[in-house]
Amino acid sequence: MQRFIDFKNRLVRILYTNPIKTVFIIASIIIFSYYILNHHKPTPTHVDIKINDAVIYSQIADTENERSLGLSFTKQLDENAGMMFIFPTTSVKNFWMRDMNYNIDIIWIDENKAVVGFHENADKDSYDYKYPENSRIYRSPVNTKYVLEVTAGTVQKLKIKTGDVLDFNY
Repeated sequence: MQRFIDFKNRLVRILYTNPIKTVFIIASIIIFSYYILNHHKPTPTHVDIKINDAVIYSQIADTENERSLGLSFTKQLDENAGMMFIFPTTSVKNFWMRDMNYNIDIIWIDENKAVVGFHENADKDSYDYKYPENSRIYRSPVNTKYVLEVTAGTVQKLKIKTGDVLDFNY
C-alpha cells in the first residue's frame, strides 16, 4: 500500500510542477485509448450466410493456417453449418480432402458474392496418403474470392445454382 501512495504522490508532483509533462501524459493516454478502441477490434470467427431463404452458420478461415487446415480432423458438420474460406486475392482455388471424416459440398464464390460453381459430395477418401500427388484436387471453375464448404447434400437441398448471390458481411 505504501508503494502505491508513494507512486501517487510522485505523479501528483510531476503533474502540478511540470505542465509540459502533464500535457504529454494526458495526450499519451488519449492517443493510446483511441488506438485501443479503434484499431484492435477482434476479427470475427463466424459469419451468417444467407442463401435462398436459408442461413448457413459458418466458421471463418481467413488466415493461411486456417485455410490449410479447413475442416480436417472435425468429426462432423452440423446441418446448416459450414466453413467460409476468405482469400486475400481472387484466383482459381484448389482444395483437397486431407484428414476429412465426412463428405462435403464445395461452393465457389466470386468477389461479388455470386456462386460461380460447386462440387457436390466431395469424397472424404479422395486424399492418397501414400502418394499425395495422386490425390483428387477439387478446382474452382473460374477465379474465386470465397469458398464455402457445407454438409454434403446442402447444394441440392437449398437448390443452390450458379448465379445465386450470397448475403454476408465480412
